Amino acid sequence: MKLKNYIEENEKFISEKSLSILRELSQDQFDILADAGKILDFEAIGLDCEIIKTQETLLDFEISSKDWIEFKDFKTIKNAVVFFGVQVKKGNQRQNFIVVELVKFRVVLK
Repeated sequence: MKLKNYIEENEKFISEKSLSILRELSQDQFDILADAGKILDFEAIGLDCEIIKTQETLLDFEISSKDWIEFKDFKTIKNAVVFFGVQVKKGNQRQNFIVVELVKFRVVLK
């Protein structure tokens, strides 16, 4: 789907934070996010998941994972790392998320 059309059709339902990130993306970057999101069944980027922009690299995430309370596994795929069963701090809910490399910055889908 074309990014412009996706935003027009869904902007009423996407958080302002996620929407502002979507508006920064090129069509190619959006396509990368959409493909990565399918790994965790995020069919509608920004609707099925939250979008977070970060300057941390994929390597930064892999290194910081050593300090998390728990995570079951991670899988590196083209332009992304998928983390499964992550509990960053005691008492936090476990979650799966994807960190996607978009050259000048990374985006987390969770």
